[in-house]
Amino acid sequence: MNKTTQVPMPRVGFECELKGHYPCSNSKTLELIWPRYCIYAEQVRRCISGLTVYAAQQAAAHQNVQFPLLRDAIDEMACYWDIDRYLDKTSDEIKKRMHDSFDQVVSEARQSGLAPEFTDQAKQDILTGLEVHTQELANDDGLDSWIQHSDWLAQQLRTEWQMELTAEQQNVLTITMGGMG
Repeated sequence: MNKTTQVPMPRVGFECELKGHYPCSNSKTLELIWPRYCIYAEQVRRCISGLTVYAAQQAAAHQNVQFPLLRDAIDEMACYWDIDRYLDKTSDEIKKRMHDSFDQVVSEARQSGLAPEFTDQAKQDILTGLEVHTQELANDDGLDSWIQHSDWLAQQLRTEWQMELTAEQQNVLTITMGGMG
């Protein structure tokens, strides 16, 4: 069953989830905001998948793309959002897993000349995921280099694809999640 869900983007804040619950414990706060973070993490997961397919498309076409930049962006997002729920893994272990997966997909595409289909929806998922990631990073202190990296990548891709996020897409995340209730 597919379910379409809308949630405010990270910079909007959590006032609506926390309204009437102040003061509350950290565990209660987490319980209240967890559903939104699960949706953010799903969007970032889609972004990572899309970036990998984009890299594979470029490799299959023998285009000169900044593969290390894409891999670094994927690493940052996977570690920050703990995409595959590797809470027991170190950042280095998560990065190695992501590197191996990314490198395998790119290498296979380069050798075969074939890559998965890269759709407009995948492009939108990438840009939205980068926006979610950037906004969430802005809510944390001391992550300016990651913010700049994500912003720069999003701008480069928006320019290449001639796509912009609308004001609504920057404020509200709408996501269809199959089988999630």
